[in-house]
Amino acid sequence: MPAARRFPPPWIIDEHSDSFIVRDANWQAVGYFYYDDEPQHRSAINRLTHDEARRMAALWKMTPISIESPAMSAEALHAVLAMPSASAA
Repeated sequence: MPAARRFPPPWIIDEHSDSFIVRDANWQAVGYFYYDDEPQHRSAINRLTHDEARRMAALWKMTPISIESPAMSAEALHAVLAMPSASAA
């Protein structure tokens, strides 16, 4: 019998005022992506833009999928990279 997965899917993205947190099905945080859209502040503390953090969180969220089916991950990766910015809408 295979061992239980430590971070079971589905993984979700939980958005906060300065970060995106990727969480597993048990609500355990598996990734943090901090952002700041103020250019001077962002460069001083080396943070991502909101859009960059959202895209990285979306890619990180797909980690369980890419481990289980590598052929599917290329299509999913392309779809995430082509996603329009939420602020552009």
